[in-house]
Amino acid sequence: MTDYQCGSCSYESNDLDELRLHRRETGHSVTHGAEATGAAEHVELSAGSALDGRTAAEIVLGVLSAGVIVALALQTRGAKAAAAGLMVQLARGAKEKAHLAKEVARLAAENAYLKSASGAGKTLVRYRSS
Repeated sequence: MTDYQCGSCSYESNDLDELRLHRRETGHSVTHGAEATGAAEHVELSAGSALDGRTAAEIVLGVLSAGVIVALALQTRGAKAAAAGLMVQLARGAKEKAHLAKEVARLAAENAYLKSASGAGKTLVRYRSS
């Protein structure tokens, strides 16, 4: 008599590993024939009404997929917030650059005036009266 038998078909084996391989390949329920009080009892190898390996793997993959989606969503939200912050900084920088350009133009005009004959004359008059 063989020790192990498939609960869904007529496959039998003395090697538990072969029977587990059969279970993985077919998705069948594996049972163990035990001699207790002379009658063959069938004890399911999987715990009670536990899920088979394929179903458990699908559940784990689903949970992992959901976790990845949540992580990407949080990362995307963070990227959007960072992009918004960079846009604000860019706008502030552009405003400051425009202000500095006006200031440079004003100072260049003042410098040009002071270098001119009339500007130099007025500066000299102010200097002498002080």
